[in-house]
Amino acid sequence: MRWEGLGLAASKVRLSVIFLILPALLMLAGCALTISGAKGEKGFSSVPVTAQNAFRKGVAVLLFHEVDPKSAGSPAVITPEELAKLLDSLQPAGFRVVAPADFLAYLEGKKDLPPGAVVLSFDDGYEGVYKYAFPVLRKRNMAAFVFPIAKWYSNHPRPERARPHLTAKETRELIEKGWIFGGHTYDGHRWTESGSWIARPLPGESLEEYRARVWADIQLMKLELEKLGIEVTEFAPPYGDSTPELEALLREAGIRRFWIQKDRLNLPGEVYVARIEVFPGENLVARLGAIFSLERSTKPSEGKVRTTKR
Repeated sequence: MRWEGLGLAASKVRLSVIFLILPALLMLAGCALTISGAKGEKGFSSVPVTAQNAFRKGVAVLLFHEVDPKSAGSPAVITPEELAKLLDSLQPAGFRVVAPADFLAYLEGKKDLPPGAVVLSFDDGYEGVYKYAFPVLRKRNMAAFVFPIAKWYSNHPRPERARPHLTAKETRELIEKGWIFGGHTYDGHRWTESGSWIARPLPGESLEEYRARVWADIQLMKLELEKLGIEVTEFAPPYGDSTPELEALLREAGIRRFWIQKDRLNLPGEVYVARIEVFPGENLVARLGAIFSLERSTKPSEGKVRTTKR
């Protein structure tokens, strides 16, 4: 009887131990499944929706240029199919595209946005934005910012070889659907031996001459955009190339924020809105995951830019 009692007691102890460690084992198994399931395309780790709370605070702004079925391998052109695939990859990874108006309200401290918020933007104002990007975004109930070169709205723009640009009618339709337009110069999107045509004086040009030239371009830009009912408060410097002298003139003309190219998130109060330039064929989910989860703390209104020449 004594041995039988001891055996029964030992069995009870073993059962107690099993019940104590079983929840821990199940938790470890669940973690392993989550890690395995997070494996994405080409071996990169994507961020599951349930991990949104782990995102750093801030909003990512994506930068595109032209959308065209015939990309011809250009890093500035993405096909409609690539754009659709890219946008469809964001939500399963925990990212959410938010409306342009909501982003401006967020920057001004008037609205909160969810973790993993993403904003879309297009530079130069190519017609492919209307013909190809607009249908893709509209199908998904999305809208974007556009920064057009304003001379293409003029009756008599300086002639140059270029892709077709947005018309006034197309622009008005996009605005009606929630798209927001900013400035990208009137005719200052040019590259010179000194860098961006609008960012600094040309060789042999005095500071006063530079200011007069750039001021005229800013006023013409505002004139063409205001004809379309656009209040110009946002400006994207061509090539991401900006200087304090240019920014002073733009502020004088009523510009509130400068949209630059830099891989970081945006917080309320930003003056320099950082944009992540998107290239065809890249794994954007992996790139965004790294920026949202590993990015170092960045103060608002940091003005350092990355200059890119296209």
